[in-house]
Amino acid sequence: MQNIEILKTIIEIKKNFPFKNYNDTTRDYIDIKQNSHFNIVSNILKVKNNDSTILDFGCGPLDKTAILKKLGYKCYAIDDHNDDWHLKDNNKAKIYEYAKSLDIHLYNSVQNLIQNNQNVKFDLIMLNDIIEHFHNSPRFLLNELDPLLQKDGFYLITVPNSLNLKKRIKVLFGKTNYVEFRSFFLHEGNTFRGHVREYSKDCLSELCEIMNYEIIKLRGCNQMLHRIPNLFLPMWKIFTNIFPNMSDSYILVAKKK
Repeated sequence: MQNIEILKTIIEIKKNFPFKNYNDTTRDYIDIKQNSHFNIVSNILKVKNNDSTILDFGCGPLDKTAILKKLGYKCYAIDDHNDDWHLKDNNKAKIYEYAKSLDIHLYNSVQNLIQNNQNVKFDLIMLNDIIEHFHNSPRFLLNELDPLLQKDGFYLITVPNSLNLKKRIKVLFGKTNYVEFRSFFLHEGNTFRGHVREYSKDCLSELCEIMNYEIIKLRGCNQMLHRIPNLFLPMWKIFTNIFPNMSDSYILVAKKK
């Protein structure tokens, strides 16, 4: 029943989602992200009821946040919205308008959030496909977020798997498993905002050990199923269910001690 409710909510958000071609995608963005959205939301519901307060750090166009809000969560979000797409066609302002229409509290930094909500505490903080973009250690951000998390609160973190099957094969053929060289080398601007450091399962385990988080779930997952040809999709799902460490991403649910 819960799974059906999640799917119905995703479909409902899709109808009025104003950024269908987010990041210049040629397909409907919610369609592309449906499996990812389902995976994230279902894992949140396993640890926090929908009367909880959630912070979505690096929220992008508020796709995940909107789904959670519709399910009953009280939602806050943070993003500087300085990627190329956000800076075009007044898109940043449009995202703030969308947040206001949904009663999602959107800020451009942790400091700005704290200034406007001095006593706020969150039951869960999510960072979905965020920390792989950091040029410095994500430890500094987690140290900043930790005081905002309730005692026994949760983090939900997703990251690309640096050792997924595709990347293992590329290395065997002498190709890099880092971000595509041309996108990095030809980048124009002050700061490269693509993937800087992707993560493996042992990296995330060490992160939790260092930060003193209890691992509730750490498993390979598929966030990018839209890139798999339909012919091979059933086989890929079976394969990655047996060998989750070959999946394109990892999901970590960790509890603050």
